Amino acid sequence: MRARLRLVLPILFVLAALTPACIIGGTTRRAQRPGELDYKLGPFTYLEEGKLVSLAVGTEATKERENEKFIPLHFAFANRGAPTLRLARESFTLQDENGKRYPLASLQEVNTTYGPTVMDRQFTTTFDMFRSRLPTFNIVESSFFPERAGRGIVIDRVELPRFYYTLDLLYFPHPDDQVVGRRFELHVKPTGVQDEFFVKFLVG
Repeated sequence: MRARLRLVLPILFVLAALTPACIIGGTTRRAQRPGELDYKLGPFTYLEEGKLVSLAVGTEATKERENEKFIPLHFAFANRGAPTLRLARESFTLQDENGKRYPLASLQEVNTTYGPTVMDRQFTTTFDMFRSRLPTFNIVESSFFPERAGRGIVIDRVELPRFYYTLDLLYFPHPDDQVVGRRFELHVKPTGVQDEFFVKFLVG
């Protein structure tokens, strides 16, 4: 009986050690198959989550802007376990399924040639779903494309310490051909680090 107990206790200890890791998402990320999309958090929201960051993209507004010069993407990014991460305009790249990459749109171009920014800003459930996953995290304000009507201040230099997150609306040039029904990747490369994070998603 004692011998059996000595065998069982180490097993229970290992299981107990692994369980918190599963709860906090430390090592639960499954391996993706080539071409596979990231986790679908909601009908129009995709999430990539690991030990260092959580990255989500929302496409409710994107799918409605097929005939516009620019497309909106709702963006959410959290620092889960990295040193302070710094985001700037050059940190963002949109990549289509053919490998073509698009930098963030110019603020001036969006302000002068694009109309439905107010509707884009309101047309999302991504932010609420993202917040609900990180109830103990704190938010850092960012505003890469502030609303013109409200005379918002541009905040395009963002620092995210560990356990902080940011939410924002980004604009990219409309990719070649239509966007609805196509796969894309949103790449985020914080300044001063080698790591590039990305989320795979479908517009539709």
